[in-house]
Amino acid sequence: MDSIEQYEEALVKKIEELSYIVSGLENNDAFNRLIKVWEETRKFIDDNWHLQTDQVKLMELRITKLSALNLINMIPNMKTELSKYQKEFEELKNPDSIIKKDYDEN
Repeated sequence: MDSIEQYEEALVKKIEELSYIVSGLENNDAFNRLIKVWEETRKFIDDNWHLQTDQVKLMELRITKLSALNLINMIPNMKTELSKYQKEFEELKNPDSIIKKDYDEN
């Protein structure tokens, strides 16, 4: 029973932390401007990668683009993770309200 309580406590901490981060960044003008810079960087790379003949520079462009996409998608990814944890928490608190599917039966 103690491990369930610890797991529940860990879920609550994750939910609180992600909620705090998302709510703080989502409406932060400076952060939103930074995202626009990264979106422009990603677009520039997409529009110009074919002009690069140096393999090292091309690899740097790929890495930069992946980094930009990670930052651009940070809030949506955190929201998805937050929803997952909230659903998991609800299922943990209300196990009787969840309808278990039996995949063995047709």
